[in-house]
Amino acid sequence: MKKRNKRVNENGEELENFFDVFMRNYRNVKGFRSFVKLCLYFLIIFLFILFINLADKELSSKREANTYRTTTIQKKKKVYKEILEEIIIQKKDVFASLKIGDNIYHVDFVMKDEISGFIETANETKRFKIRDGKVFEIKLNQEIENEQLFEGIKLDFLLPKIFIRRLESQISTKMIYDQYTIYTYKIEQEGKEYKVDCTVENDLLTKVKIVGEEEEYEILYE
Repeated sequence: MKKRNKRVNENGEELENFFDVFMRNYRNVKGFRSFVKLCLYFLIIFLFILFINLADKELSSKREANTYRTTTIQKKKKVYKEILEEIIIQKKDVFASLKIGDNIYHVDFVMKDEISGFIETANETKRFKIRDGKVFEIKLNQEIENEQLFEGIKLDFLLPKIFIRRLESQISTKMIYDQYTIYTYKIEQEGKEYKVDCTVENDLLTKVKIVGEEEEYEILYE
């Protein structure tokens, strides 16, 4: 085996390399030896902390992945019947635009313990309540029973509890689009036929459109 050439000075004396200097100081200089041990101690601590951080990051990544998978599994898409039922259960606000013959109406109401809101025509706006199946007009904070207030308007279409129950007993056809789905019904009311389109977006029933021969209802739920 060929011997490695060493560096020499101008007098032919061998020069120490870095390792030789290090070992000589380590053997003979007490302070240097302590310094080296201290450096090794800090290096071990650094490597230990680094290892703990890497392990913690890997564990956190696994937890996030597991949480995402669990959330994805638990997020169940609602069936259509559940979407309809939410209109009743959550007591959503109702905004309706109606065209009955040549007359235009806007009906807005909220569902709480009783139904209360406003009915607007081209000439006037009236406040009303519906309680126990009876219609009351509100005048100066007095409730006056007035069944003619919704004359010509089919309240069965406007009142969610009655209307949703009606839909649940009917058969619909389903059309799927990019952002929404439409469920279409053919129903009869008082001898007249109506086409009903229910628009579902993001698992919510957002709009209902009811069209008859001389009537049109557009109902929004919010």
